[in-house]
Amino acid sequence: PPSSTTTQQKNSKQAVGDHVAINEHYRNRILSESTVESLRRIGGPSPPTTTNLLISPTPSRDSLSRAESSTYNAVHKLVTTGVLERISYEHSGPKSFHYGVVGVRNLGNTCFLNSSIQCLSNTIPLTDYFLGYDYKKEINKNNVLGTSGELVTSYAKLMKHVWLGNDSVINPSKFKRKLEQFAPQFAGGHQQDAQELLAYLLDGIHEDLNRVVHKPYVEDIEGDGTKDEADAMVSWQRYLQRNKSVVVDVFQG
Repeated sequence: PPSSTTTQQKNSKQAVGDHVAINEHYRNRILSESTVESLRRIGGPSPPTTTNLLISPTPSRDSLSRAESSTYNAVHKLVTTGVLERISYEHSGPKSFHYGVVGVRNLGNTCFLNSSIQCLSNTIPLTDYFLGYDYKKEINKNNVLGTSGELVTSYAKLMKHVWLGNDSVINPSKFKRKLEQFAPQFAGGHQQDAQELLAYLLDGIHEDLNRVVHKPYVEDIEGDGTKDEADAMVSWQRYLQRNKSVVVDVFQG
């Protein structure tokens, strides 16, 4: 019988080969199922629980941009089309067009902003949410920790420009001005820390969309290290009493 080392090597090569040659139907199935599950957790309407959520035919940008509220399937096809085209790009050669693949113009030395926008744009469940659902219904204008919906509205417009617009390069100046209004530490064209921006932006989006209108007072757990797992569960439950949003659903927990 072959040695364990030989078997491991064969399995490793097979895994690499499978990753490169994986058929498009299987890729579609993985992305569709993962996004369906994430949106089910968000609490929005979900498509039927089927694995045959293929992304063909591709919806037209014009039909999506004209629609006041897109259906889940149409938006999901648009978002996953762009992602899948990039996955298969090196194997199939250049395409004439990529959904969601746009450049972000530098406004000085703002690569920290550009890279953060690209990262969040390619977070499929979050982009699905802003393109396919009426996020305005969840804006919490009474939250003193938020921006009365101004920041999240500006971000949503930016994502629609990225995914539904016709430009190959976008100028994020309007979004940046709105960001500076609430976070002056990011003003100007100087280099900043991308992690700090992402932390602020995600927290701002979360507070603007926080479904908890009246936050109860809760005490922090002060564990002594003897029951960390139980303390963690209680802390999480208390956190959810004050924080519920798409950001919590997708990024936390």
